[in-house]
Amino acid sequence: MLTRAEGKRQKRALDKQRAVALKQAARAKVRELRAALKRARAERPHHVRAARTLCQQHRRLLVRRAKERKGRLLRELADVTRQEREAARARCVEGKQRARVSALSRLEKAKHELHHERAYQADLRRIEANNRAQRCTVGKACSAERRSESDGEVAGNLPPELVPLFERVKRKIKSSTRQSRTEAFLHYAEEHPREVIAAQEHGIDATIRQMEAQHDRALKLAKASPRRRYTPEELAAVPF
Repeated sequence: MLTRAEGKRQKRALDKQRAVALKQAARAKVRELRAALKRARAERPHHVRAARTLCQQHRRLLVRRAKERKGRLLRELADVTRQEREAARARCVEGKQRARVSALSRLEKAKHELHHERAYQADLRRIEANNRAQRCTVGKACSAERRSESDGEVAGNLPPELVPLFERVKRKIKSSTRQSRTEAFLHYAEEHPREVIAAQEHGIDATIRQMEAQHDRALKLAKASPRRRYTPEELAAVPF
C-alpha cells in the first residue's frame, strides 16, 4: 500500500512524463515538416526547369491543335470551292454544246458563247468572293472562340501543378487576337517559373504554421486544465 507522499511523487512523475511525451511528439512533427520544406527548397531549381518545360509543351500542344483545326477548315473550304468551280464549268460546257446543236448562225453562236463565258466568269468571281468571305469568317470565329475562354475553361486546360498560380494571377491574364487566355497564361508561367514554385510551396508553409499553432494551443490547454487526483487503485496499477 502506497503512502500519500509516494502517491504524490508518482503522480508528479506521470504528469512530467506525459508533458515530455507531448512536447517530443509535437517537436518531431514540426521537424519532419521543416525537413520536407528544406528538401522542397533544395529541389527548387529542378522544379523551375520542369515548370518551364511543362509550359512550353502545353503551349506547343495548343498551337498544334489550333493549326490542325485551321487546316481542316481550310481544306473543307477548298473542297467546296473546287466543287463550285466544276459545277460552273459544267454549266458553261453544257451551254456551249446546246449552242452548237441548235445550228444557229456564226454570229448567234458567238453571242451565245460570249454570254456563257461571261456567266462563267461571273460565277468564278462570285465563288472567289464567297471564298474570301468564308476565310474571314473562319479567322474571326477562331479568334472569338480563343478570346472567350472563361476561368474554368483555362483551369481545365492546365495541369494541376499550374492551377494554384493561375488562381493568383487570373485577373490579369487577357487574351488577344494572336493567342488565347490559356496560351497567354502558359507564356506568363514560362517567364515566371519562380512564381509557379512559390504558389506550390504556399500550401506547405501554411501547414507548418497550422501545426505550430495547434501545438501552442495544446500546451496552453494542458497548463490551464486542473490537476486530477489519482485514486489509490490507479496509483497501484502503475508498473514502476
